[in-house]
Amino acid sequence: MGKADTHILNFKTPAPSRTRPIVAAILLVLCIPIFFYHVLPGFTHATDDFLSLLTMQLRGHASRADFCTSEVGNTHCCSLVLDAAPCVDDCRKQHVDRVTYTLTKEYEECSDKCLAHYNSACQRAED
Repeated sequence: MGKADTHILNFKTPAPSRTRPIVAAILLVLCIPIFFYHVLPGFTHATDDFLSLLTMQLRGHASRADFCTSEVGNTHCCSLVLDAAPCVDDCRKQHVDRVTYTLTKEYEECSDKCLAHYNSACQRAED
């Protein structure tokens, strides 16, 4: 056997790379959130319900009355105000002066329509 033949027969295997498992772990950690980022938007309603249920469990059961001040009134009045909140928000978006960013007279009329049930049930009780 020549010198060249012994080199072929006695070659050393390279030591296993220590960076390969670390790189694989980093890629796995990065790919999992990216996968869920692309998959979860299809389930937004289900995830919104699940997340709201989860946050309510973690925070404790907060009643809707906790979102209202004492100026609103009792729990029933608070519920009426909270039910009208999306309508009032739409009024705010539609009837704001774009130059001064103040609410217009049309906003007052629109919000009064939204809060009609609250005004009839709760404002009478205060008088």
